[in-house]
Amino acid sequence: VQNTDLERLAIAFERVTSRVPNIAELKTLTTALGRERRKYARDPAEAERLLAVGESHRDPTLPVPEHAAWTNLCALLLNLSEAVTRR
Repeated sequence: VQNTDLERLAIAFERVTSRVPNIAELKTLTTALGRERRKYARDPAEAERLLAVGESHRDPTLPVPEHAAWTNLCALLLNLSEAVTRR
């Protein structure tokens, strides 16, 4: 199933926070994804460096700049105060 960016963003947000994002949050995430896409489209070598970190295997059907943009978007979500467990 091919989802739109908004659907993917909403799914990712809900999986991380256990709640549905509001419109303002989706707008912020959409802006962030666009910024990351532009950044890695201008510098594909930087996208390659980012994706070389760790031991997971890349899906070669996904363009490197797109994969890097979503990687950073997911990192943003995982760093939300709602997602961070504090004692």
